[in-house]
Amino acid sequence: ILSGLVGSEMCIETALGRHPGARLLEAELEEDDDRYEYEVELLTTEGVVREIKLDASTGALLKDEEDD
Repeated sequence: ILSGLVGSEMCIETALGRHPGARLLEAELEEDDDRYEYEVELLTTEGVVREIKLDASTGALLKDEEDD
């Protein structure tokens, strides 16, 4: 585990909290422009796949959009 990063569980909980009842499809840690991000994909109760990106250092939301 890389030091200074928030836990993946916290980021997954944050993502699921944005879309109650959604199901986790995938969660991974990525490096983008020398910054680490968690990318979380959820399937909402409406059947829509959402891609959520969170800053791995702070847990801050970077993106929440429909995945195509």
